[in-house]
Amino acid sequence: ANTFKFYGTEPLEVILNKFRPIDMSIYLLLGNIANFILDEVVNNSEITFKELIPRIFQLSPLQISCLDDRGVKSLLGHAHRHFLHLTKVIKQDFNKESITIENVYLEPSFYSRDYGIQGRLDLLHEDSGNHHFDIVELKSGSPFRPNNYGLSVQHYTQTLLYDLIVKSVFKGKRKTSNYILYSKEEDWQLRNAPVLKVQQYEALKTRNDLLLMEYYLANDEGPFTESIYGKIKSTSFKKASGFLKDHIQEFSDLFKNLDDFEKTYLREYARYIAREHRLAKVGEHGLSKSNGLAALWLEDKDEKEDRFSILHSLVIQQNETASEVPVITLEKSKLSPELTRFRVGDIVVLYPQGGVRSVLHNQIFKCNIIQLEGSQITLKLRSRQYNQRIFNENKFWSIEGDVMDSSFLSMYRSLYQWARASKDTREKILGLLPPEKNKDVYLYHSDEMTSEQNLLLNKIISSKNYFLLWGPPGTGKTSVMVKHLVRYLVKYTDEMICLVAYTNKAVDEMCKAVLDALEGETDLFIRIGSSFSCDPTYRPYLLDHAMDRFSRREEILSFLKQKRIIISTVSSLVNRTEIFHLFKMDTIIIDEASQILEPMIVGLLTHFKRFIMIGDHKQLPAVVVQDEKQTRIRSDVLKASGFSNTRNSLFERLYMQAVDNEWEDIIGILNQQGRMHQDIMTFSNRQFYEGRLQVIPGIERLIHPTDLKIPETVDELKWERRMVFINTDVEEDFSWKTNSHEVAAIIQLLKEIILIYEANEMEWNPHSVGVITPYRAQISLMSKYILESLPKERAEMISIDTVERFQGGARDIIIISLCTNRMDQMERLVSLSDEGIDRKLNVALTRARERVFIFGNKEIMVQDENYASLIDHTYTISSSS
Repeated sequence: ANTFKFYGTEPLEVILNKFRPIDMSIYLLLGNIANFILDEVVNNSEITFKELIPRIFQLSPLQISCLDDRGVKSLLGHAHRHFLHLTKVIKQDFNKESITIENVYLEPSFYSRDYGIQGRLDLLHEDSGNHHFDIVELKSGSPFRPNNYGLSVQHYTQTLLYDLIVKSVFKGKRKTSNYILYSKEEDWQLRNAPVLKVQQYEALKTRNDLLLMEYYLANDEGPFTESIYGKIKSTSFKKASGFLKDHIQEFSDLFKNLDDFEKTYLREYARYIAREHRLAKVGEHGLSKSNGLAALWLEDKDEKEDRFSILHSLVIQQNETASEVPVITLEKSKLSPELTRFRVGDIVVLYPQGGVRSVLHNQIFKCNIIQLEGSQITLKLRSRQYNQRIFNENKFWSIEGDVMDSSFLSMYRSLYQWARASKDTREKILGLLPPEKNKDVYLYHSDEMTSEQNLLLNKIISSKNYFLLWGPPGTGKTSVMVKHLVRYLVKYTDEMICLVAYTNKAVDEMCKAVLDALEGETDLFIRIGSSFSCDPTYRPYLLDHAMDRFSRREEILSFLKQKRIIISTVSSLVNRTEIFHLFKMDTIIIDEASQILEPMIVGLLTHFKRFIMIGDHKQLPAVVVQDEKQTRIRSDVLKASGFSNTRNSLFERLYMQAVDNEWEDIIGILNQQGRMHQDIMTFSNRQFYEGRLQVIPGIERLIHPTDLKIPETVDELKWERRMVFINTDVEEDFSWKTNSHEVAAIIQLLKEIILIYEANEMEWNPHSVGVITPYRAQISLMSKYILESLPKERAEMISIDTVERFQGGARDIIIISLCTNRMDQMERLVSLSDEGIDRKLNVALTRARERVFIFGNKEIMVQDENYASLIDHTYTISSSS
């Protein structure tokens, strides 16, 4: 709808909007505030503006803090005007249009397969007796160049698209009336938006034009002047004016400022993002069929059950969707599938069940899974639901996976932010300029570190632009190096520090390292993120938790002035750009750097004077949907400068470039590890780390021979060596993502492990045993039988997950269930780096401290070189032994 102008349409604007970051402004703040006020007044028409003021501050505390006193006063003045107008519309104008508050739904979402669009409305009123809907779209600004109905053409078009969606969902069984609510206007706020078929057809045509723009992005090749980017210039938007004209000029000037190498880089990675986004939406057919988000309506329930991608026939156990934090708990019924692939943190859609493809014929709720416990699942909804009718009228509910468009937009905008940076900054990130070294620094030493760690820490301290620390498993990357680096920077510099990682689990570990480093000065750091994705230990340090205490800008600024350290996931920080208006940043420390793709982070790095990346490119990279061949760099110019594949991390690319350029001052490797017993380390060291790894001297556990007491009822053969391969049969059943033979053999092994722990008086805790398996369906099957077969207090402490979720963790005993049933599975089990290293296998093996048990079918596994070597190295027995 934004591409519609009073003079026609501008499909090219969609490209501009993908890349250009949304700059913070009072108008953007007012838009969010107006939506908040609408929700609150609908819920309580007698609420006063004075009561809302503290909560307005808590909506966007950092953004409001970026304003000066005059700006805050102006913001609240405008907000009060919106409040008065919205209150008047809800109390008076709605009554005139027969819109009753008790029948209003706020921010309902719908999918329309018929028109290929999805939408989230601001307000939907249902008059079920007359089979009628009222659609109300809220706008906080004034209509620009209004049409005959007093509406901006883009607002009008947006509302007509919502009209199409609602009629599509309910198959024309509902009549509709459409309105646009201009809450800024002094009078005539609620304006009718009558349906014009010709305008709707034009909107659908433009929707198809936008798909063509997406195609151009994903297939952008050839000379720049002929590319989609070369077309974004003032001569292509001859009638553009105002902000749009300014944005076009900025975009055009920015690209003119890039040299050919930089343009090629940006286009190559934008191509990657566009292809990845398309696959997430519509999938790709081939040997492994995938429909992406479109599976919601393309696949029937049986197909979804076969892929373990649906959890249906759920019943509501507890409904708190009208609360400040809207959550709902559902429970499996006898009709629900036993196995699913969902887990905590997943983004899902919840919808009432009934009929074929009911996701297309009902309101849907976008949610996050915050708890999975037994047969219950708890979801957090994106917005509060005051109208409870839909929950009361529907007995059964379904959950399926969702896709977040915002994650792809963040990557486009990150590339744009990189392009905005200075030439020196851009070239250093590209690896084209040699990094510099600080000459005068205070050298640091700690008796808590090994001589190798002390040496490397001082190399990091001496870096001026960036440093790349390669840390294989168990070498103390976070617990030692991050801790002492933070301690040094706090104690001996006045730098503002930021620490980020890819996952919340890694951020929790960084929080622990920082707390250890600060030695009691806990007021120095804050964490950005959600309480649901944060370990309870660190919730008191959450920014949002702290902001609940403040209702004035001065209080917020005073609180923030005490802080020197910000900790966050990458995704949370890139979406909180107001941070960079409030703090002058110096150093960013990036953990799990080998899991972070270039377009996720290059824009973020431009806000800092120095970045320190810590990772291991021989372990798991970021998850990429595209085939490895699709992501290969095509440009010979880029390949000649060390770029090989867009699926590789920035850490890996910069590290390889530094090695090739012999920039020894900005790279380091931690060779000494204190996790794996040397008998486990031997294989990974030889196969993956070129023999670099050593055990840390002086730790007896790492070299001590096994001397366990083995009970008579336990199979001694499994305990003679620390790495054991157990050959199991293939599953003859239709499903190749589960293997019951492996499950049965693992249950027997776990019973033996429990007996050994008891015989040797060893403590059983969550760090004792972990089971790694490639498929969520096998996780579900394994979890079910472990809970049924083992004592509850033992079973609940056993971690069962994919190798991706185990990265960064460790257990005394690791059990690997490969679930090998077919020859073609090996291609999916393996994750080869450019050097031919199987990163998945490396991660799985290096999670273990004391023992590794591998279950799989030998005949299938030996087809892969790395697994054949592994079987040769391990002690092999049959599952029937």
